[in-house]
Amino acid sequence: MARIVRYHEADYTPSEVEAITGVSGDLQRDWRRRGFLEAKSDTKRSRFRASDLGYMMALKAFSDAGVSVAAAKDAASIAVLPIVARLAPRPTSVPPMTSFDPSSPRFVIIAKGEAMRAGSADALRHLFDSTDWADHLGNPVVVVFDCEKASRIILSRVPRPPFVLEVDE
Repeated sequence: MARIVRYHEADYTPSEVEAITGVSGDLQRDWRRRGFLEAKSDTKRSRFRASDLGYMMALKAFSDAGVSVAAAKDAASIAVLPIVARLAPRPTSVPPMTSFDPSSPRFVIIAKGEAMRAGSADALRHLFDSTDWADHLGNPVVVVFDCEKASRIILSRVPRPPFVLEVDE
């Protein structure tokens, strides 16, 4: 007998998004206008999906660190899947549908303008030890975003579960 697994993704208002991610309503509107975000708008009011929360949190972190818009968008896009994997409940009665390991990648890094991933703190240390990440003045040029920590922050702030799992037997 086949099992059907469905995830229902919660929607959040701009004010809820601000409380969860720290991204102000003004910045949300600016990002929508510039094409960085797509709000669900069945009515005149904008709504954001649960998967948008991690993207916005990462985009803000990279932007606040002075990363270029293009690099910040790339890195934030990389951060979405590991964050969503940590936010979504796991069905215990259903075998895994993919081989995706939610613990990897844990970190999204921008180094010298390029986005990359590291699955663990050890992998991050190895990456830093194996490469010179300094600019011509010797200053480090690395920004690290911790997807696991972002997921914990989101889960501690959401007013309702970001995803609801429904399994039909």
